[in-house]
Amino acid sequence: MLSIISGLGAIVLWSLAAVLIVALDKIPLFQLVGSMYFLGFLFGACRLSYAKNWSSIKQQYRFYLIGIVLCAIYQWCILYAFKVIPPAHAELINYLWPLSMIVFSPLLPNERFKWIYLIFALTATGALFSFLIFDRGLTSLNFRVLGGYVSGVIGAVAWGGFMLFSRYQTTKSSLMPSMYCGGAALISFVFHFFFETTYIPNGLETISLLSLGIGVCGISFSLWDYGIKNGDFRLLGIAAYFTPILSILFLIIWGKAEMTWSLMGAASIVLISCLLVWRVGELSKGELES
Repeated sequence: MLSIISGLGAIVLWSLAAVLIVALDKIPLFQLVGSMYFLGFLFGACRLSYAKNWSSIKQQYRFYLIGIVLCAIYQWCILYAFKVIPPAHAELINYLWPLSMIVFSPLLPNERFKWIYLIFALTATGALFSFLIFDRGLTSLNFRVLGGYVSGVIGAVAWGGFMLFSRYQTTKSSLMPSMYCGGAALISFVFHFFFETTYIPNGLETISLLSLGIGVCGISFSLWDYGIKNGDFRLLGIAAYFTPILSILFLIIWGKAEMTWSLMGAASIVLISCLLVWRVGELSKGELES
């Protein structure tokens, strides 16, 4: 039971990320990414030091480079989207990453390309954007806003790539994401130093930043790792795909989004797409086992 609660706790933390990001809207992009990733790195470093298990994260430098770059691109693009388009829209686009996984999975060893995957991904993405455009209205679109939507898609693709990469990296330690956070934080702080003016967060923003960095970028991965290794991983896997719905509900409760039919339609498209991706994964495993 504890393992199920642990996994569900990770899902709740991920669902709260959008609300926390909105609360930190005044912080410049690279400063925010650097700060939250640095906190996530500190959490992982403290756990590794306590367990005296730094050897568990040893791997080739090229794997570190790929992980750091994908993590950095993901957060830069997604947080930029949060700053220029409605938070609910940015969050739903964020959860297109499972679709990018099935589209690009044939690039990996022992995987086959299927046209149905590409057609499904394009159809689902088109349906999602149709709902989002209807929700926002064409009159409010401009190059900056369009850039926000494109940035969100790039971020989703980057995270989908990171998830695929995680399957084939040489170490399976649950603290590897924290190490990638450290490298991405360093790059982000360099960009912040050259291109941004430092913003000093107030008390509430500091609490939100700590929650985002330590909670979402740190604790959540450990909770999830414990949950899927010791509990019903199939149940938790299905529950995880309800994260975007829960996230939208949190945004509505906090007054950061309005419940409209078009927004609910977009959220339903994302949920159905995620569940279908999960089903595709299950069928693929069955084919391999047979």
